[in-house]
Amino acid sequence: MKEKQKIEKSPRNHVVQRYKVIGGTKVSNDKSLQLSERAGKTHRFWAKKGLFDKQIGRLQKSQIKFYKEREEEKFDLITAEYGGKCADEMIAPSDCGEFTKLILGRGDPYAAFFLDKDAKATERNLDPDVYKKEIIKALAGAIDAMTFPLCCEIYRESRSFVNLFIAPELDPERIWSVPGFQERVMSNISQIVAESKLLFFEIMDEEPIREYVLEECQDKDGVLRTNSRYRMYKSEILGIDRANYKEKLWEMKSVICFLMEIKKPQVMAKLKAFSADMLRRVCTQSITLLGFIKKWGWGCLASQEEQKQIPLELFKDAVKSMSQEQLERLISESRTLAEYLYVNQYTVPGVGGAYVISSGGNDISGENGRMWPHHWAGVVMVSEDGKDQVVMENYYYDGKHNDLWQFDMVGLRIGQTFHDIHKSGRLHGDAPVTMTAVGH
Repeated sequence: MKEKQKIEKSPRNHVVQRYKVIGGTKVSNDKSLQLSERAGKTHRFWAKKGLFDKQIGRLQKSQIKFYKEREEEKFDLITAEYGGKCADEMIAPSDCGEFTKLILGRGDPYAAFFLDKDAKATERNLDPDVYKKEIIKALAGAIDAMTFPLCCEIYRESRSFVNLFIAPELDPERIWSVPGFQERVMSNISQIVAESKLLFFEIMDEEPIREYVLEECQDKDGVLRTNSRYRMYKSEILGIDRANYKEKLWEMKSVICFLMEIKKPQVMAKLKAFSADMLRRVCTQSITLLGFIKKWGWGCLASQEEQKQIPLELFKDAVKSMSQEQLERLISESRTLAEYLYVNQYTVPGVGGAYVISSGGNDISGENGRMWPHHWAGVVMVSEDGKDQVVMENYYYDGKHNDLWQFDMVGLRIGQTFHDIHKSGRLHGDAPVTMTAVGH
């Protein structure tokens, strides 16, 4: 591929940065941007004096125009105009792709240039799904060049390799004998039990533990009295049917796992008695235990001399053999890989650019056919310190045009990124990929 045009990027997600919500208003961490928290029809936002003038030049190609509706001593009130109508009167395409392409200054509503990790723009207009496939294809080809530490981080963060390294050759006795492993599991046993339904049920099959839990659940003056969550579940706990206790207790696992702190030795004894196959099954449910076994597991699969080579080769071979869907899930699971590819939480378009999230994985919307294929949002302002952004977006709620477009704020901290916000909305599957689109 020919050398592509260099495009300026905003700072990457290396810094802990968080916008705040104060009295129903989202405020950037440096207080240079403010907008209403209410959902829908947020048609204005406040920008620190001079900030709009510095950044408006980056929106010259936008077909939506931005202007100061009101000027005050320290802040300017910013709104938008399109088709001769302004602010609350403005009507715009409801389709998020068509709407965002107005900001990008492009005509094709479903194609764009995309920005890669080297700050280079693609030469061709691409559909988001096509570009996502190119990213995944490039990953399969670049795996040989990845360093050992990078591969280790990707492996540690992903569930995709549970059956690769936690194999029958892994001797549970050796794992439990590794210094530090048992202590780490013991200190996190309640979390592990809360994550694994299989382990929870296995523990409930142990009569001493089962009877202890049921007695405490039935006794309002027992241990649960000290737990602040008890009142929330009081009527349900007192009504537990001892013949069908497992599912009912699992529904209240946040309370029941509180009791596991007192029964740690018994729970540990049960876990240590599991076979390698049972450990694998628990690890598919408990990311905490999976992380611990991965950290110590390599040392139990090979000699000290082989440890540096065998896992790395196994890892790279496994990635090369993955399908499109498996690689998509791997990218979704590993933040290190997402940063390497400049996607998901680590893709940060500048003013005049746009986010686009492409759905992937399983439909978790809860409504058949509800999973959206994509969602787009244009970046129209960046905070003074470059760590928070105002984005502009629309949703296809009512007809081809509507006045439901809005400004919103996204941050660079995990949980506040565009990717995290829209993935948590459950309308883009459990393994979406977010990319940066640019207008040229």
